[in-house]
Amino acid sequence: MKKTEDQSEIMGVVINTLLELKKLSGKNNSLSNIIMFLITIISTTADLMELEYPGVATSYIYTEIEAAMKIGGIRGVRDFQIKNGSINYSVSDIADDDMEMAMNYVGQELGVTLFKAVHEIPLPLRGKEILLRGIEALLANVLHGKFKEDNPHKLIDSMCEHVHMGLKDLESRIKQFPIKKS
Repeated sequence: MKKTEDQSEIMGVVINTLLELKKLSGKNNSLSNIIMFLITIISTTADLMELEYPGVATSYIYTEIEAAMKIGGIRGVRDFQIKNGSINYSVSDIADDDMEMAMNYVGQELGVTLFKAVHEIPLPLRGKEILLRGIEALLANVLHGKFKEDNPHKLIDSMCEHVHMGLKDLESRIKQFPIKKS
């Protein structure tokens, strides 16, 4: 099937789905019905794609949906694409060559996800130590999975040096602008 035929087929499915949503919107509890309808479509789609791309499809789909929602849904994605003349879009609005901003953005997002995950585990496990153990597990998995040919032990040593530099930078900024205690 050519790309335009695929797109026409997708639009047909979307139109049929919108008609079904319209039926649901006129009923009691329409918001909860529509949410359940959408969750069912998304999770079924993710499950089907997981058959073709095991281990990656579900998180990829959910991440893309979350990113699109952060930018304002399909309208926000379209507006961004038109403004930038590209089919790609970015929730962060970071320049293509701003590595420092990208690094900080990813770090902040990892922190948010880490704290969210901590609050999803049983209460007795929600201590400061679990944050460090979670970061350790993440690093070990990423280094082993993505960088095993690049000597992950040297990479972690280099990362430790950068973390030490970051801590010293933060400490110097705090000394420069101390937090006032009330």
